[in-house]
Amino acid sequence: MEGARERTITVSGFSKSFAMTGWRIGYLAAPAEFISQAKKIIDHTTSCASSISQKAALSALNYQGSWQKDMVEEFRSRRDILYSGLKDISILDVIKPQGTFYMFCDISKSGLTAAEFAKKLLQEELVSTIPSEGFGTEKMLRLSFATSAADIEKGIARIKRFCKKF
Repeated sequence: MEGARERTITVSGFSKSFAMTGWRIGYLAAPAEFISQAKKIIDHTTSCASSISQKAALSALNYQGSWQKDMVEEFRSRRDILYSGLKDISILDVIKPQGTFYMFCDISKSGLTAAEFAKKLLQEELVSTIPSEGFGTEKMLRLSFATSAADIEKGIARIKRFCKKF
């Protein structure tokens, strides 16, 4: 598009597109003038990504293959396992995601806030979740399916046991 290059700022990372969560590496693509100004802030708020993360990101960019398609299929399978395991729990209203490895559940039928629910689930069943207060609501719980199918199955069993108390 004519003139778009001069008006476009792209900020992204490698966490989701390359399954590099925890590597803490991202990028900024923008007009040189913007980057020179952003650099002033970044230099004082963020330290440099480790050399290992930088080399891993470079390898990810240069790798040619079907691994991303395989990764998407694997996450779809894990999502479906988690969704199928939770959708019939009466106090949960599960939202089936279409493009991430997180699933949200409305827990308002439990009578607890998301923070209370998450804390009790962790203490009683050793299942770690993220309460939704940081996302603007006290009614949702975020679960990750970026783990093995076997661990997802264990988590489902524990969540079901926990939810029977309500």
